Amino acid sequence: MISAGGGTNSALLMKIMASVLERPLFVSPVNEAAALGAAMLAASAIGWFASAEDAAKAMAAAPARRVDPDMTLVPAYRARKAIYRDLYHATRDIHARLGAI
Repeated sequence: MISAGGGTNSALLMKIMASVLERPLFVSPVNEAAALGAAMLAASAIGWFASAEDAAKAMAAAPARRVDPDMTLVPAYRARKAIYRDLYHATRDIHARLGAI
């Protein structure tokens, strides 16, 4: 899994994310990931590349570092993730109703 954008500048956030997801994260050196993605789409749209996939292959940067989960934190995050999942399902209709207002 590759993580990109300004939030990747926080080592703590990346460690938390890797631990919550229970897998290593490969961190892109690109802070402006949305702008790079837009440039990839634009480059393919004007014909510089045959497809968005080709543009991505040519323009993407290799990950700068790897962040591994902290296995001592995984059990606590796993328990909280189960609670979050239940909360999400229990409140999903409420969020849809709020979004419709």
